[in-house]
Amino acid sequence: MLTVKGGGTTNGTAVELRTNSNTDSQKWLLFNLGNNGFGFAPKNAPALRLEVKDGLTTNLTPIVIGTTDQTVQPSTKQRFKLTKVN
Repeated sequence: MLTVKGGGTTNGTAVELRTNSNTDSQKWLLFNLGNNGFGFAPKNAPALRLEVKDGLTTNLTPIVIGTTDQTVQPSTKQRFKLTKVN
């Protein structure tokens, strides 16, 4: 399960894969950003967003939760594309 490490609620907290423990740090709110993809907020810290750390595009870049300005479109580091598979 995609999990906010240690149930953290601060900017920059790492996100990791863990065994399901049915905690709010493993539950995600989904935001439809239209043609810009989707955003995710952890239920334990709904004001924060899932993001690629520093917006990097290199292999092994960490995934974290970070602050967002609710009045503007989220930055590209907080936008994700979902692709349907059969």
